Amino acid sequence: MAEFRDRPLAAQDFPYVFLDATYCKARVGHCLAPGLMEVLDHPKRLRIMPAMKKYPPELKERAVRLLLAARGDVGGARGASSRIGQQLGIPADTLRKWLLRAGIDTGARPDTTTEDAARLLELERENRELRRANAILRSASAFFAAELDRPSIR
Repeated sequence: MAEFRDRPLAAQDFPYVFLDATYCKARVGHCLAPGLMEVLDHPKRLRIMPAMKKYPPELKERAVRLLLAARGDVGGARGASSRIGQQLGIPADTLRKWLLRAGIDTGARPDTTTEDAARLLELERENRELRRANAILRSASAFFAAELDRPSIR
């Protein structure tokens, strides 16, 4: 990203450059939408990318059930995901990812399940906190040990 700050952007640069609000302010003089991702798709034009949609879990479950039921239809899994995606207003790739994740969570495919991944993240977070606490305690014990070694003035 630093290379774009030092020179003017040209048309041969990347087709999409993601910018944060700080860079946008420095480059353009103002930020069009602070907190949102801004994309430079042309050297002179910024456009706002919409935030990723959050789909409710009920919709995900329903879509996966529909995909599993329609997998054997004409057109195969890819055609079913495209068709159901159009009906529900969800991109077909998103539906395929949900189907893959559902297969992993049910044990039909080998990989780390969602629950296991969440548990691993929790344990890693706890491990970081404990390491930090140990470091603090280690430095505190060294400080107090040094205090005990000094002769006291009475």
